[in-house]
Amino acid sequence: MPAGPAPAATGRPLPGAQPVATPVTPAPAPPAPAVELRHMTIASKVRAFGDVVPIAPASKSAGSSFIAYVELANWPTRPAPGGKVTALVRYDVRILDADGLPAASFGPFTASHTAPPPVVDNFVARMVKVPATLPPGRYSVEVDATDPRTGARARTTTALEVTAAPPPR
Repeated sequence: MPAGPAPAATGRPLPGAQPVATPVTPAPAPPAPAVELRHMTIASKVRAFGDVVPIAPASKSAGSSFIAYVELANWPTRPAPGGKVTALVRYDVRILDADGLPAASFGPFTASHTAPPPVVDNFVARMVKVPATLPPGRYSVEVDATDPRTGARARTTTALEVTAAPPPR
């Protein structure tokens, strides 16, 4: 029997044919917001999240101490016991000179916070001693933070004026 033209498609299934499911690709999830460090403050006291006593203007003498306070926004969390989540941060604090080069470095430090979700009140506060040998001038304090699990990273800086150390008594 000679082959004739192929039958036209009718849109009707052939007898005995099984329907084939068309795979549905779900829409990609929106990207997670980028991690951020917010509200960097040179402080004399930290009572709780957002409750700090700033040093204004941010001026310290060589050899004195201050608290570097910064809030972590959109920080990754992982499940913890009891339906809670834990945020983990590894961070360094640096005093940078006018050229952006480290004049003093502190860290790395690690901090974690476990709470019921959503965790929105993460912060780090670190006592920093201005080196007694640091010459007077304008500097920046930098916090460089990383989530060790995901590699998410954020940095922020704020100004610091270093004055001469008081004379010995």
